[in-house]
Amino acid sequence: MKDLANNHRSDRSFEVVDWVYLKLQPYRQVSVATRPFKKLAAKYYGPYPIDGKVRAVAYKLLLPADILIHHTFLVSQLKKYHEVPAVINHPPVFHLSSPYSPFPEDVLARRMVKKGNKVVVQVLVKWTDIDPAQSIWEYLLELQYIFLTFQS
Repeated sequence: MKDLANNHRSDRSFEVVDWVYLKLQPYRQVSVATRPFKKLAAKYYGPYPIDGKVRAVAYKLLLPADILIHHTFLVSQLKKYHEVPAVINHPPVFHLSSPYSPFPEDVLARRMVKKGNKVVVQVLVKWTDIDPAQSIWEYLLELQYIFLTFQS
């Protein structure tokens, strides 16, 4: 039974100079922005450099300061990156319920989507101090509730 259980396991170890991809599960990470279809969200983010080894199975990553997640991860959440990175894909770091979330600056587009049995309005929001290429679709009612109720 031990051999069968160990068939799917692999020994992974990284050095401090290595770069790794970070596996995040959006339905578990509350600091990652929610998406209407979680199974279509990105699975791996990065690459990020390893800052240090905490234990045999845990590593500390050098994450940007604006990412609001803890910097220590198990090896099961890391995947080795084999080339020098040209572009780094950061996870969207703000959540509407977070006190650190930016304010909406402009609505770029509007669409109607089906949510359950109802049709609701989604808006493409451009956030303050964030690149317009990172504009995301948000539900209009959630935006109105959060930013009109709690910000006044």
